[in-house]
Amino acid sequence: MKRLGLLAGGSVAVVLGGCPSDSPIDEETSMTTVDPQTTTAPGVTLTDGDDDGLTTTITDGATSMLPATDDGADSTTTPDDSATTSPPLPTTCGNNVLEGDEVCDLTQLDGQTCETLGHMGGNLACLLDCSDYNLLGCFICGNDILNDAEDCEGGVVPEDVTCETMGFAEGGIMQCGDDCLWDTSECQICGDGIQQGFESCDTADMGGETCASLGLMGGDLTCTPSCTYEFGGCDIAGVPFGNDTHYNGFSLMPGVLPCDDISGSGTTMNLSDDSNLVVPIGFPFSFYGTDYTDANVQSNGTIRFGDASYLSFGNECLPTAQATTNNTLFVLWDDLDPGNGGSQMYYETLGPAGNQRFVVQYDTQYYPSSDAIRIQAVFHESGQIEVCYPDITAAGHAGSVGASATLGIQQNSMNGFDYSCNMAAQDGLMLLYLPV
Repeated sequence: MKRLGLLAGGSVAVVLGGCPSDSPIDEETSMTTVDPQTTTAPGVTLTDGDDDGLTTTITDGATSMLPATDDGADSTTTPDDSATTSPPLPTTCGNNVLEGDEVCDLTQLDGQTCETLGHMGGNLACLLDCSDYNLLGCFICGNDILNDAEDCEGGVVPEDVTCETMGFAEGGIMQCGDDCLWDTSECQICGDGIQQGFESCDTADMGGETCASLGLMGGDLTCTPSCTYEFGGCDIAGVPFGNDTHYNGFSLMPGVLPCDDISGSGTTMNLSDDSNLVVPIGFPFSFYGTDYTDANVQSNGTIRFGDASYLSFGNECLPTAQATTNNTLFVLWDDLDPGNGGSQMYYETLGPAGNQRFVVQYDTQYYPSSDAIRIQAVFHESGQIEVCYPDITAAGHAGSVGASATLGIQQNSMNGFDYSCNMAAQDGLMLLYLPV
């Protein structure tokens, strides 16, 4: 209970009373006297000390009862001009302004990128509530997980994605780039002045090649309207007979064949009819873009890479889908018999490091025949291949001079070409396969 009253001299007596307690309250000792004349400003607040949640305010002689403010302690007076704390300013997510406790806001990403957050690349975004980053556009290329920001993963190009489906009508080689995005640099548009894809050249762009770099001594290398090399201006007038993604083929009749005769120095292979032997090359040789250190030499006129299996003598025109014909040089693919009396096959690595050549020599016979023939295949460390045919004539044999054979080169059933297929060649012929 509270009682207010005036005392002599204009003072106000405030009697403070609380809830009943075990100890009786002495009203005289519970009275507080306030002298208005000693008050420096109107608006004095008195807290009565009990827990009824009320304060007594005296303003210019008037008294009011208000709820008390709990500041953690029993206070006596609080000036009207006491300091107050301003509330935090409101934030607006979606106004493209980074403020308050926002992590990001639309394009305002606080200087962060996919890369700074541990990803390889992509486009970083912000969640709609501005509480965190949206990482769906980021990616880690090479983890075999195809993310939204990637076109491809692990170098794999799906069968339904080709240069043609990407708008390159003339085709080419579609690739998955190191950044897991489509790489169309090997797709081609013949005539755009850029050598790419299956093109050997394009207008004046020779792809860095010259007559000399292609093994044709010197002269002026030019480009045909179909984006293949024109060798008419080169010093060696080789006759082009085919090309694919990795090789250009030329036939020559040089008079003196340049291939090595290793019959007196090479390692004998002692192959029998319908057999093969894997032998060391002596250096890494690039065949269709892959390095090999061994060659699989076959009795029936083929030399293969990356596969130790035997290839039958039943020849076909190139390119062929016949099994075990991938990555093969078809020296003279026919039924040959190096196991017949007087026949032998040799191999040898010649030349200094950096300019080495691997030679395989066939001193063999057609089957059945007793007339010896000779063929030499030379694989240069530079990637160039030469095949010399000093003597492929077998009198009285239907397959003489390659009439029942295939001469050519092939990577697979889609990529390869031949010089001849079941058509006679001639003694003194040289076939030159130059890497693109």
